[in-house]
Amino acid sequence: MDKAGGRTSITLSDTVQQRRRSARAKPVDIDVAVRGVTDIEWIYIVELNAATGEIARETYQGPNHRTTDFTGKKIGGHNPLLRVATKNGNFEHRGETAVAAGIDAAAVRLHRRRARETIMDAIPCRYR
Repeated sequence: MDKAGGRTSITLSDTVQQRRRSARAKPVDIDVAVRGVTDIEWIYIVELNAATGEIARETYQGPNHRTTDFTGKKIGGHNPLLRVATKNGNFEHRGETAVAAGIDAAAVRLHRRRARETIMDAIPCRYR
């Protein structure tokens, strides 16, 4: 949660693991080539008016890592409905999918002076 300019910002992020096999992998890269790469990606950000609590803006990480305004459907009137749209885990708020998943959210305050990867160290089962 971040507060700036009369708004409170809440960011939903997730760890993403990509498994990559490459015939061109060098010996030093073999661990990455076999096990994969884990990263933290932000998915969705909601900015709330600090005085009223009303939604001021919603964005998500669209294809090619573009910050995109969210204007899509919501589940239960509150939760944004996004679908995975790219091989590297970026999203789209339009279209249909046969797969639905919920997020088991854990509130974690990300400290400005620490790398976001410290969250992965705190919850290692996400990437091991």
